[in-house]
Amino acid sequence: MVTPQGAAALRQFVEDELVRAPMLVDQVVDAAVEHIQAGMPGMTPHDRAVAGELMAKTRSHRQHVVDYYLRTLRDQIADDASRPAPAGAGPAFKLSLSLVDEDEVAVDVEISHTIETIKSVAEYELRELQTFTAALVGDMDVTRDHNPFRAETHARALWSAAQALPLAKGYQLMFMRHAAPALAQ
Repeated sequence: MVTPQGAAALRQFVEDELVRAPMLVDQVVDAAVEHIQAGMPGMTPHDRAVAGELMAKTRSHRQHVVDYYLRTLRDQIADDASRPAPAGAGPAFKLSLSLVDEDEVAVDVEISHTIETIKSVAEYELRELQTFTAALVGDMDVTRDHNPFRAETHARALWSAAQALPLAKGYQLMFMRHAAPALAQ
């Protein structure tokens, strides 16, 4: 059960972390550009040109990347906070058939890879954060994850940030691929 003091403490923690988030995103962008630059000597001329264009657009649209990331992060946290706690029963799935856009599948796969990268690199930190947020709200048994800064939340925010780059989806996926390890760190 979440106490009123616990809810206020969690809100304060979230606000404090959101104040620090722009610096985090700046570091991720810097690390992504460095990672791309470090791999350039081993690339083919075409791949070097693609990487150069990605680095140039990332540098010139840095503020948009940061803004998109932060806006998506805030929106997801607000949506998560407004949703009631799960009642314990599993979700009801409705099966249907539909056509699948290959680009959307590529995006979903890249988001999944980013989530797994974050979970594997920051496994200890995520467990500590889960325990800390549970303690903030008074859930000493850690019966549910109260952490609004889950790997999934950051991965979706990173995809949103990649979409701030005025480039084709392939470039955006490439940015995400290079930024994911930095975000996980």
